[in-house]
Amino acid sequence: MDKSKKLEVQLTTPERLYVKVYHDFLDCTLLNSDEKMLFIALKRYIDFRIDLNEKTCEVYPTMETLCKITGKTRPTITKIVKSLQKKGIIKVTRRGLSKPNLYSITDNAQMWKAETIEQLKEIANETELERSIRIVESYGYTVKEKGLETTVPAKVTANSSAKVNNIITDKDTTIEAKSQAERYTLTQIRQLFDYDIMIHNKTPYHQEQIDSVIDILHTAMNTTKPTIRVAGEDKPTMVVIGKLMKLDYEIIMYAIEKFSEKTERIKNPVSYMLTILYTAPEQYKLDIQNQVKYDMSHWNEQK
Repeated sequence: MDKSKKLEVQLTTPERLYVKVYHDFLDCTLLNSDEKMLFIALKRYIDFRIDLNEKTCEVYPTMETLCKITGKTRPTITKIVKSLQKKGIIKVTRRGLSKPNLYSITDNAQMWKAETIEQLKEIANETELERSIRIVESYGYTVKEKGLETTVPAKVTANSSAKVNNIITDKDTTIEAKSQAERYTLTQIRQLFDYDIMIHNKTPYHQEQIDSVIDILHTAMNTTKPTIRVAGEDKPTMVVIGKLMKLDYEIIMYAIEKFSEKTERIKNPVSYMLTILYTAPEQYKLDIQNQVKYDMSHWNEQK
């Protein structure tokens, strides 16, 4: 076997498994070192090749395994687990005497910004809709229960794209219909979705597509309508906004690629892209799972 062949085999070695630990988690002062260590030990059993950010994950290591990883005794691990439960960070489901417990782990950016244990627990146990409403209200808006309509200040800004506006407003050409109150400025939207990183990592050819997607997100997340039409269905606005806010630049670039792969004529490109963005996280995860299974099943062939 020649040297070039050996080099090829080395390049196809599977990536070493790792634990994804966020800086905001490490900076959180509401957890002590033992709690952080056990939390990291639990996250060890998440496959981060297919895991999406800010998702509740379930793992089931044995007590003996947790003791071995952390170097703690069983009574100490039990005490730490109860403390993490009280803070709402993990939930424990007992599965019987012969099976290890099931640990449901919650890890999202808002949790680690909490200033008190009560806030941490409240945020950790929020539903997706509750989290979306809280984020919107943090910008000074209130949300009505009926129809999930938002009450916004009187200040309005004109929409820069008439095409984008069509997916969530009536076909009214008056200035009033084209204007809407901003929950999030264009600058905030770009910061939220790491616009600068997307532009830096892609060629200028992609910038126009990226800018179009940012415009779509800006318009959708600022609508005052009670519902947004996605995939042919009218969904509550706050539900859609909550899901869009969980996108990151990697998922957005994935959505752009999926849109580019479409060869048939698209009657409403803006609405179609919004649907792709809404479903992209799940589709992205499934695609990676499929790729991992394919690579593993053809591992011998690659060698």
